[in-house]
Amino acid sequence: MKSLVARAENAGDKKTTLEVLRDARGCFRPGTLTLVLAPPGHGKSTLLKSIAGVNPLPIEGEITYSGLTKNELEAKGVSLHRLCEYVTQLDEHLPYLTVKETVQFSHENACHVPSDAEGKAAYDDKVDKVINLLNLDGCKDTIIGNDLIRGVSGGEKKRVTIAEAMVKNAQVLCMDEISTGLDAAVTYNIVAGLKEWASRTQGTGIIALLQPTPEVVSLFDDVLLLKEGATVYHGPVDNVATYFKGLGFAPPAVNSGADLADWLISLLVSPTETLLRAGTQPSDAIPTNVDAMVKSWQSTQAYESSIKSKCTPADIELNTPFAKNQYSLSYPRSFADHFKSVFKRQAQVTLRNKLFLQARIFGACVTSLILGSVWFDLPLERGFEKLGMLLFCILHISFSNFSELTFSVEQKYVAFKHLDAKLFPELSYLASWALVHLPIAIVETLIFSCVLYPMVGLNLAFKQWGFFYLQLVLANVAMASFFRVIALVSPTMEVAQIYPGPFIAVMILFAGFLISPELMGGLEFMYWVSIFAYCLRSLCQNEFLSGHYNSLCRQNLITPCSNMGEIILDTIGITKDTSYKWAGPAFCLGFFALTFAVGLRTLHTTRIQRNIGSSRAEDKAQNDEEVIQMIDVAAAQKAMDFTAMAISWKDLCYTVEKTVSKQLLHNISSAAQPGRMLALMGSSGAGKTTLLDVIAGRKNTGLISGDIKLNGHNVKKETFARLTAYCEQMDLHNEFTTVREALEFSAKLRLHPSISDETRVAFVDEALEILELNSIAHRMIGTSGSDTGLAPGQRKVLTVAVELVSNAPVFFLDEPTSGLDARSALIVMKEVKKVAALGRTVISTIHQPSMEIFLMFDDMLLLQRGGYQVYFGELGKGGSTMVNYLQSLKMALPLPSGMNPASWMLDVLGGSDSSGGASRKKGSMKRSASGIALDGLLLDQKFMSSAEGQAAMKLVNAISEQGADEKMFSFDSPYARTFKTQLLAILSRANKSQLRDVGYNCGRISILTILYILFGVIYLDLKITDEAGVQSMVACVFMTTIFTGIICMNSVMPVRVRERAVAFRERSSYMYDAIPFSLATAIIEVPWIAIISLVTVIPMYFLVGMIPTAQRLFFHILVNFLVSFTFLSFGQAIACMCSTIETAQAGTSAFIPIAFLFGGLYLPLPQIPVYWQWAYYINPVAYAIQSVVAPQFERRGCSGPYPSGNCPTIQAFRGSYFETIDTLTYVEQKYEIKFSERWISCGYLSIFAFGMQFVHSLFFKTSNVVKR
Repeated sequence: MKSLVARAENAGDKKTTLEVLRDARGCFRPGTLTLVLAPPGHGKSTLLKSIAGVNPLPIEGEITYSGLTKNELEAKGVSLHRLCEYVTQLDEHLPYLTVKETVQFSHENACHVPSDAEGKAAYDDKVDKVINLLNLDGCKDTIIGNDLIRGVSGGEKKRVTIAEAMVKNAQVLCMDEISTGLDAAVTYNIVAGLKEWASRTQGTGIIALLQPTPEVVSLFDDVLLLKEGATVYHGPVDNVATYFKGLGFAPPAVNSGADLADWLISLLVSPTETLLRAGTQPSDAIPTNVDAMVKSWQSTQAYESSIKSKCTPADIELNTPFAKNQYSLSYPRSFADHFKSVFKRQAQVTLRNKLFLQARIFGACVTSLILGSVWFDLPLERGFEKLGMLLFCILHISFSNFSELTFSVEQKYVAFKHLDAKLFPELSYLASWALVHLPIAIVETLIFSCVLYPMVGLNLAFKQWGFFYLQLVLANVAMASFFRVIALVSPTMEVAQIYPGPFIAVMILFAGFLISPELMGGLEFMYWVSIFAYCLRSLCQNEFLSGHYNSLCRQNLITPCSNMGEIILDTIGITKDTSYKWAGPAFCLGFFALTFAVGLRTLHTTRIQRNIGSSRAEDKAQNDEEVIQMIDVAAAQKAMDFTAMAISWKDLCYTVEKTVSKQLLHNISSAAQPGRMLALMGSSGAGKTTLLDVIAGRKNTGLISGDIKLNGHNVKKETFARLTAYCEQMDLHNEFTTVREALEFSAKLRLHPSISDETRVAFVDEALEILELNSIAHRMIGTSGSDTGLAPGQRKVLTVAVELVSNAPVFFLDEPTSGLDARSALIVMKEVKKVAALGRTVISTIHQPSMEIFLMFDDMLLLQRGGYQVYFGELGKGGSTMVNYLQSLKMALPLPSGMNPASWMLDVLGGSDSSGGASRKKGSMKRSASGIALDGLLLDQKFMSSAEGQAAMKLVNAISEQGADEKMFSFDSPYARTFKTQLLAILSRANKSQLRDVGYNCGRISILTILYILFGVIYLDLKITDEAGVQSMVACVFMTTIFTGIICMNSVMPVRVRERAVAFRERSSYMYDAIPFSLATAIIEVPWIAIISLVTVIPMYFLVGMIPTAQRLFFHILVNFLVSFTFLSFGQAIACMCSTIETAQAGTSAFIPIAFLFGGLYLPLPQIPVYWQWAYYINPVAYAIQSVVAPQFERRGCSGPYPSGNCPTIQAFRGSYFETIDTLTYVEQKYEIKFSERWISCGYLSIFAFGMQFVHSLFFKTSNVVKR
């Protein structure tokens, strides 16, 4: 590659253009591995994406592959996507697939099957070999899982991401930060496996790593260094130290134990600082800026001999049938093969989501029983009432597919990843999804139809039932396709939740039931494009023109003895032309085809990019005094009193209950002392995070036994939480909060009230400075992978900072360096060391520490896979105490000179093996960095019987009794601050979040405004001079009341689901109680709902021609506000109660039709069966209708059956005669509502609103769906 330049826009108040890459150069040769090192934000990810051909940024310069550009490759019929594979930082997988299924899917779609027997055998064995290489054998049949579904560990998930790439036949692997979450031994074996692959296949590996150990670095052939997007060195790893020494820098000596990669990153970040730390004064002869460093490198002989060389175009030719099938522009397999594979995967994902399927089947059963019992055994004479029942059948089918929306949003990013890699055609993906849904639609609709149809008195002829069933199945399929398209085109879950509500509202409105086509005026065309209208028309013709009603004759009508079925159709303006009967199924098929085509186009052209890069902080030239005397957060901490705390735990066990009981921790006994740092170490799956969660009191599932003491006392969970800070491995933060606001929020709610505001602010300022967060202090945190949010490394530093400002005497840290580059990791751990030096107790899990970080710890608790204790005690100078103990077992080779003791130790434990239980039965040896690895051998028992183990247990006993005679520290309240302070702090944060969440608020306001103006236009200047006009006014009031609530409810659920993990983390730290949090989330919605009610109701109110008085307009707005608040609170409560958004959506989807059914419009109270009238009285929609309908018909002095004057009257049909009656009396009699009771009904509605908010608070306080 030559002179590579990539530019991107920086997010912020002022848009600026940043050169992510600038004159980047390099040459990567077959059969080699190249390590890419750069500080965060200096272009690693952009470079790898550019080489792999998946960079969305515009690229200048030239990238050639064996001398050919991408266009030249394609001209020769070669696909760059087949030659190069980009492995992203994000681990995006389908949670319900197992590890092997995930890898197998990638393999069978990316690779052509060779025709020869030898090649076929190699093809068949490849998946198992890669799984074995990456040590995934022990979890290959375990589902991947996600934040809410228990699956494999984070390290195992990262290895699955790598395995997906390795099973393909790519010749170039561009791998981005693949060691995140992996221990050093596993990382070593993965890179060793890649080196073997490169040597065997002559492939090229280009790998960016964050904290590579010296042993890992030694496996690479070349290293490429980037600074500010420019290449400042690219050449052999063995020569890099010599090269920079020649420039005047002082690299670490060989076998000194110092990590070369860490030193290189520090040099790239600040050359001046690196010189000063080594005691060298900067001079013009030493390059310290990017331009000088680039010039120095490009003037070397290494640059002349390697970078300027170029391969010849003749090197790439598809000469064999296998090569032509594998690397050509077409897909490597036939469409049928791809379709079969994708269909199988989609079926597995769907069928394993049992809660989703159970919710749909349960909803079909319950809804059909409710509808059947409401309209039970309707006689033919009451055929008019069947119209509403048929419309509700369509409504049920529509709302039951709401859950498809959330299901689709969660899967689309995996689909985008696979489609970008050209694993399969877009058509195979979308067709498989539709085909998998078809049997669900068939079964769901069959249950619904078989239960409902015979209950309601419809024509039982098989011909009529068959058509009824067919129409609903096709409507089901069509609506599911519509929701999938909404998911694909929506940038976020919140936006996706907003769109369907207005669409369904419009479809209902133009279905022909609430308003007949001839009254729609210029909008009648909407009737002819409404899927609900076609479905309702076909179902009505199927029933009322079936001959079932020919024997009926209604007297006293204008046309006596007419066919009853035809009269019903005439009433709602449905044609009697039977040719339109099949228009419903045909339209559903056409609607499905349209949405399917839109979906295909979306998959082909649209990508929701998720940023995984970092922002670039400006390098600061620091003088010697600034380097040595960095701002110390300890200064502020010393001003804050705290009591030193020692913590001990004895015989700690933890067991989880699944289908079978599984013990994860076995009799762990250890302690941590003030002023010291305890490292919890062990390979992936050893139980480090589990143990940390148990000690910290964060586990809310499983059975815990043992004794945990703080200063010799068993303390309450609330007190324990006040005295501890916990940095979780998952970086959970409020995405619409800035970095500084996150720290201020934590400090305000967790520091003692006696600490002044000035001290607290100074404490936050210094924490920002020392952790180098000042440059992004006012940047919003965002979501992981978002375009404008923090990068993974920055989020990790923020997590540490948020807990650092709590001033707690005990610190728990779960993988605080995971996802950080070497320099950032060192900075974070130095600050943690300062925390311990002040007398605080620090307990931290850590995966792959550099030697410098490892030796910061004073003590270590070493775990073996399966949760067994291998060692506890002091590390000793240079880790000698721990090393001497392990070497005394005579089962390991001595620690090689210069090797990191942490890496050697994990090798000794068999860090390269992942099969926990089996490995404990016998020892086995595997190649690793130290030359030998011990897997198993019951090292826990050996330690307990050793002299070191007995001494450790004496120490644990002594610490557990230390301070037992003293009074235990206690608090008057579980919380540091008062209820008022909590509420105000949460309100302040929530207010800023609401203002910044443009998509959430502007989306629902704009959509509802458009929808209500449409309502106003449809019912423009509505005249209430006959029964149809009165009923249209009631329908208008009903629709404009309920749909504000529905859209508010659907839009708030993903917001609360998104926030609840953060809220549960903060509650676990006892930052605040559930009541102020839930109250704040309610209060902050009040002004927004008020704005929504004002901007939607006012234009609609006057367009329709409702009574134009301020009092009645205000009353209408008030009721609309209360309904919206009630529905929103219900949505918040469901979001807190349900484990997944799909379940929450299924719950609200079942609630909405019931709210419609018993709201008083489709079934006025007198028509509701007695045994269902209780549902009317507990329905907030019913009270809303009681409140706002009557005021639109009341005129002073106009009431009674025989009004006089100019009062509005209508001719009401009474079965055998017409009666002149004023409109208010008609409404009160038909719907059983009273104008005089409007304020009482409004009061009941207020009770519902506050009651739902109480339920939300209760669910938030008592339920915890985040299982740990």
